[in-house]
Amino acid sequence: MEGIDGELFTAYERRHPKVGAMSIRIATRADIPELQIIRNSATENVLTSIITEEMIIDVMEKYGRIWIYDLEGQAVGFSAADKRTSNIWALFVLPAWEKRGVGKRLLHEAVQWLWFEGARIIWLTTDPYTRAEEFYQRQGWTQCGIEPDGEIRYELMRT
Repeated sequence: MEGIDGELFTAYERRHPKVGAMSIRIATRADIPELQIIRNSATENVLTSIITEEMIIDVMEKYGRIWIYDLEGQAVGFSAADKRTSNIWALFVLPAWEKRGVGKRLLHEAVQWLWFEGARIIWLTTDPYTRAEEFYQRQGWTQCGIEPDGEIRYELMRT
């Protein structure tokens, strides 16, 4: 598995990332190019619609929040939530950083923020038969139906 700067990581390093070098922070306009790189790196849930810079700014500054998983100054994943709809709008991780807890931590940030904002039920959609679908099931999300575009709707209820 290649690291952020192309070096190969040992099996130990893959299982034990340096926690001190990571942080989760709130995205700014300056992060938009990195968000687009991460989003476009997805091998599943491939982008089929246009996500404009204005759409990202709206989520970032008006009615939502975007979190970045920052590792030694490089964004390796992000999550986005919309408080108007109690929706997880995005959760993406660079392929080299999948299965290392990045997505789980980013999802947790978004969910906790939506709970704080008063959400009672949080929802998201994802393509069927994907690793993302399995990930959300492992995190305790409940499949609640299929959207008109064929994506599966998942919900998480506050307990």
